[in-house]
Amino acid sequence: MSSFEAEQTFRNIIRYYANELIQVENGTKASVFFNENRRRTFTKLGVFIRVYYRRGCRLILSEKAKLILDQLNGLTSTPEI
Repeated sequence: MSSFEAEQTFRNIIRYYANELIQVENGTKASVFFNENRRRTFTKLGVFIRVYYRRGCRLILSEKAKLILDQLNGLTSTPEI
């Protein structure tokens, strides 16, 4: 995601689905909230990362998505430039 529009789209997705993404971060499966097409799209955009375990795989939030969620919740402030 190099363009401003793509970055803004990513932030808007995180903002819109913040409640669901927080619950996924806390351990709930992503399939409870999102259908297969939405999970695939979010993985391509970089919202989710696929982690492989011995008995399958699981979707977790990417570091970039976690950072934006933390900023939305007010846990971290944006650095001043």
